[in-house]
Amino acid sequence: MIVKKSIEINAPPSTVWEVITDEKSIATFMLGMKPLTDWKEGSPMTWTGRHEAQEQHMAKGRILERTPNEQLRYSFFFPGYGHADIPEHYQEIILRLEKAANEKTMLYAQQGDFSVFDEGATYVQHASDFWEQAVTKIKELAENRGLSS
Repeated sequence: MIVKKSIEINAPPSTVWEVITDEKSIATFMLGMKPLTDWKEGSPMTWTGRHEAQEQHMAKGRILERTPNEQLRYSFFFPGYGHADIPEHYQEIILRLEKAANEKTMLYAQQGDFSVFDEGATYVQHASDFWEQAVTKIKELAENRGLSS
């Protein structure tokens, strides 16, 4: 029960990388959530967002791999699911970039495994809907960034 999405982006991997690691861009495609992290492998990552006009910690995880212009991999725990904060309840999120022809990039987004949850099928659908809009927004941001440079 792993969600996978991909999209071709008319921008080089370095531009897409900037989008997926820039706080302002991230807040745009992560529906207002921002990561607090130093982006080093092994470092914690706390996701903040606004709820009822107050900034709150919404989720957390850890940077598992950071290979500039190639791959960002991190764990993600959302307490809103109501499950215990134990390792098996953390999702792994992978954003992988592959250079394509004509200065384009293929972006592959993956999240899972949701099979550890009784409500896994519901979570898969929510994550699928989320990543469908997120990769589209990343594409838009990267392609517009390329035009403005």
